Amino acid sequence: MGSVPILPYTFPADAELKGRRVLVMGLGLFQGGAAVVRFLVARGAEVVVTDLRSEEALAPTLAELRGVPFARVLGGHRTEDFLSADLVVVNPAVPADSLFLEAAQGAGVPLTSEVGLCLARLRARLVLVTGSKGKTTTATLLERMLLRAGQTAVLGGNVGASLLSRVDRLTRADTAVFEISSFQLDQLRGLPRAPECVVITNLFPVHLDRHGTFEAYCAAKRSALEGARSAVLNHGDARLCELAAGAAPEDVTWFSAAGAPPRGFFSPDGKSVRAAGGEEVLRAGELLVPGAHNVLNAMAALAAAERLGAPRAAALAAARDFPGVEHRLEFIGERRGVRLVNDSIATTPQSTLAALAALEGPLVLIAGGKDSGCDLAALAAAIGARVRVLVVAGESGPRLAQAVGALPDAPLTLRARDFAAAVGLALAQARPGETVLLSPAFPSYDLFRNFRERGEAFRRLAGR
Repeated sequence: MGSVPILPYTFPADAELKGRRVLVMGLGLFQGGAAVVRFLVARGAEVVVTDLRSEEALAPTLAELRGVPFARVLGGHRTEDFLSADLVVVNPAVPADSLFLEAAQGAGVPLTSEVGLCLARLRARLVLVTGSKGKTTTATLLERMLLRAGQTAVLGGNVGASLLSRVDRLTRADTAVFEISSFQLDQLRGLPRAPECVVITNLFPVHLDRHGTFEAYCAAKRSALEGARSAVLNHGDARLCELAAGAAPEDVTWFSAAGAPPRGFFSPDGKSVRAAGGEEVLRAGELLVPGAHNVLNAMAALAAAERLGAPRAAALAAARDFPGVEHRLEFIGERRGVRLVNDSIATTPQSTLAALAALEGPLVLIAGGKDSGCDLAALAAAIGARVRVLVVAGESGPRLAQAVGALPDAPLTLRARDFAAAVGLALAQARPGETVLLSPAFPSYDLFRNFRERGEAFRRLAGR
């Protein structure tokens, strides 16, 4: 299985869209699909939305589009809708082997995506941030650094609100920072673009169910560098260095968790950030976001900010003030001497392992969600080593409790009937000086629509 088959597509003028039949494939539960529909309808297109989900499942997104005229085919796709379209806008979640996309391509119907629509009209200076881990934090922090430096910057792509509603107002004086996934990069193959800077945080073998092989996944990330004027890359990632050797522009700034790179920043001990010459510029303890991985994210953002003209002092000030991205090891407050940390984005055991390693002191952990069938051995061992009390909820709760309970020195493990009860049990068990951490290790779909809704529920329940 290879890349998502997206044909090159140049965004047409408004006059060419007016009256054209545009099929939006995959409305989704986040903001991108709704933004696409509003964008197309405002330009006179006749829009048809098709999605495998039912109207009931899509109710939150459909509510955002109340009053916007469009047709809908929900609960399944119909081949005839693809064959009769003048353009198909494809959700990044659509799999590569979709027979409906093959039918559209065979009929010569052009395909694009929400990001493709946006980049085709974008006049602002473009920055792409991608990688297997850390791209959301790096992109968000980079935007804050540029704003602190007095530049006009906006955040888009796979994070924040869609920029489609603002794309026509952005000028060459603005900087658009796009966090972009491998799925979205596959949808941009062949689209002319000239990023001012591309940041790649790291490469790990993820999303292989979509890309088929690690090589295909790396090829998607490599495509981000096409036409780039500069790049910021992880010098400590051997596969990324190999990839960069044949694809990166001449202007490369590096960051590393090991030895000093030829240019850029490094952190030899995870406790400080140093410039390539050895000068210390930042202590890890100055960052509000914990963990060695966030030191790497800060270095990547700092290197990109300087390349984009931000003074180092302004960029470092933004790094010190950065509270983290919502739902990613987000410190949400303190209650009776107990710290509350929201890591609802942790939908895999690997993400929760990173959270457990990042935080210091005794922990009361809330975990569990939709059971993905993943192996729990490493997670159970880490919970046994780091957690004083484990509270489980959701479909995977019993299996996680069983795995942890089999440890020789198992922590106190409590099973909650629902999420609200889990938060209540965790708060009741926590002692002053400890941290209540929501880091579920599983997707949210058994109890919530998405991880954001789960994180918001934790905020609300913990703040009572």
